[in-house]
Amino acid sequence: MLDKYVFGAHIILLVYDVTNTSSFEVLEEWLEKIRKLSNIYEEAPVMAVIGNKCDMEHQRTVKKDRTHRFAAENGFPSHDVSARTGEAVSLCIVTLAAQIFGVRLTKTDQDYHKPIIIAEIGDTVDMNTVQKVVKRIPTKKQTQIPFYPHFPSSKSAVCVLQ
Repeated sequence: MLDKYVFGAHIILLVYDVTNTSSFEVLEEWLEKIRKLSNIYEEAPVMAVIGNKCDMEHQRTVKKDRTHRFAAENGFPSHDVSARTGEAVSLCIVTLAAQIFGVRLTKTDQDYHKPIIIAEIGDTVDMNTVQKVVKRIPTKKQTQIPFYPHFPSSKSAVCVLQ
């Protein structure tokens, strides 16, 4: 049945859960099965090792060194992504597509696919305070940023980590 899924594929992603060691350990079996099907390919697909749930770094059980070693031994790139937050998903796919087409991504291209991650705001944040900070009117001492007139003009920011 696997041959039906990988037939004609240009990219094969070996995805594992960074918080689940057994999901990483079965990658070797999947890779072996895919290599047995190599006769169905006109051209070998690009393969990559993808660690999912990178937003749960505090629960990581599969060390990055282990992932990089496995990927290097097999000649694959490795990426850490988060399906939940979307972190690095776009960059991963674009990088692999560029590899297929032989296109070299510039730093600007790569930065475009690195979105600004917006932290979730919990119940402990006083939204009135946040709104006052965001909606404040600049004083005479502050200069307005001409290309972002709706931004507060001060150079300071408020960040709360819990």
